[in-house]
Amino acid sequence: MFPCPSSARTLFSTARSLYTAPKSLPLDVLIEEELIPGYDPKRFYHPNPGEILDGDLSRKQRLDGGTTSTVSHDGATARHELDISDHVDRAKSDESRYRYVRTVEDSCEISGPNRSHLCLVLEPMREPIWLLRRRLGSDKVTRDFLPFFKLYIIVLLDGLDYLYTKCSIIHTDLKLDNILVTFGDKSVIDEFVQGQTQEPMPRKVLDDWTVYLSYNDFGHLRLVRDTPALMKICPKIIDFDLAQRGDGQGLLIHPIQVDHCRAPEVWDLLAGEELFQKFNSKDGTYSARHHLAEIIALLGPVPPGLMKRERNMRHWQWALDAVNAKGKLCNNGADFYGGPFFDDNGHFVGNDFVPSDRHLKDIVPEYIIDEEAEIFLSFMRRMLYWLPEERATAEELQNHPWLDLARD
Repeated sequence: MFPCPSSARTLFSTARSLYTAPKSLPLDVLIEEELIPGYDPKRFYHPNPGEILDGDLSRKQRLDGGTTSTVSHDGATARHELDISDHVDRAKSDESRYRYVRTVEDSCEISGPNRSHLCLVLEPMREPIWLLRRRLGSDKVTRDFLPFFKLYIIVLLDGLDYLYTKCSIIHTDLKLDNILVTFGDKSVIDEFVQGQTQEPMPRKVLDDWTVYLSYNDFGHLRLVRDTPALMKICPKIIDFDLAQRGDGQGLLIHPIQVDHCRAPEVWDLLAGEELFQKFNSKDGTYSARHHLAEIIALLGPVPPGLMKRERNMRHWQWALDAVNAKGKLCNNGADFYGGPFFDDNGHFVGNDFVPSDRHLKDIVPEYIIDEEAEIFLSFMRRMLYWLPEERATAEELQNHPWLDLARD
């Protein structure tokens, strides 16, 4: 989507480009937003390509996956993201690091068949960083491209440091899906839009709305004015609908992050797999007991001070109940995760689940040569302390010797 004038606040009639016949998708196969649990099409506004939504706001095409081409009538999530975005924008002033964060460029209230909807206007992005990694030839970083990804990590750490220290924002949902890269060459967008007249996106046409198949294959990276595209592409942290203000009054004690990302995302990016992999029970549901067992295998025993904090937190109840992986409605962390996990003497009650074959030094990504393994592990361990106050800050990580590009 592209910006609309703030003065225009009415829904205009649809303006469509001339298309050749698009491919029709089977009506009985769920796609895109239809796959979201609890999806109700009546709660969404369904725009069409070329439709004028609000004055000059034209939904060109569906560039991102997920639910970005529909707008839910439940505006609480969108308004929260808009509030966080406004706060981040107000903090930028003399900062340059805000460019590593994608914020809302504009917003509009649009009228739908049943109610109004809040529409957020965001910068079009090329693809998630994991897809860029795959485009470069592998599902994990290779030796040839390691310097580029080190640079991207430095940029992302800079963005995180800006969010946390300047804006007091805790993202809470950081994962590779929420790190997108920009278009190194903006002409790619124009060519894609023009190409839709010859080959429009596949769609599923229903009685009252149309569901479009998202598109995220923009081909090989190009030279941009004789500069390699990887040097023109910039990663950005996106999606602040779950972000929290760290300078607020309330206690932040709800669960955050998806299960497999309760570990450094840097490992996911570089290795192409999660650091913690044995966190499911036999029935396939998430098990905090199994997860803790693997963390103990990789990091060592839990410090007594952390166990004391956990015991002190057991009486704290959440303001809103949450459903855990087994479908149980819970109002505290111990119930939600199936605890407690330590007995009165501080012994882990799941020692039988601690794997004997998981050691950090044995799972170093294969492209890290032997003479660099120790400094790489030093970098990773700076993020892998049990106690939060012992972990390195984003700023400290930027200055770690492993990220020194002169070494490569």
